[in-house]
Amino acid sequence: MREALEAHGCDLAEQIAGLLRDPEVETPLKADLLTKLLPYLYPQLKPIDPEGYLSPEQAAGMLGAQATKFRDALHRYVSDAATITRILDDLHVLTSPRAGNGVSPV
Repeated sequence: MREALEAHGCDLAEQIAGLLRDPEVETPLKADLLTKLLPYLYPQLKPIDPEGYLSPEQAAGMLGAQATKFRDALHRYVSDAATITRILDDLHVLTSPRAGNGVSPV
C-alpha cells in the first residue's frame, strides 16, 4: 500500500505532518490521528512477567532440588559408593568459586 501511494506522489509522513500543522484541522481530529498512529511508531512495551524472574533464594532452592535429583539418579545407576563420591567431589570442584568459572557450589 505504501509503495502504491508513493508511486502516485503521496508521501504519508509529509501528509500526516501537513495535517498536524494545518490550523484549519480541528484539534480533536489531530488528537485522534496521533492516537491511532503512535502505536505503529512506538509500539507498547510488553509488561514484565514477575513470575519469569527468580529471587536468589528461589534459584538456590531450585539448584538444590536439581542436585538432589542428580544425586538420587547417581545412586540408581551407579552401584559403587566410591564412584558416586568421586563424581560428586569432581562436580563440587568444578562448580566451586575457586575453580574460576563463576558458578556457585552445588
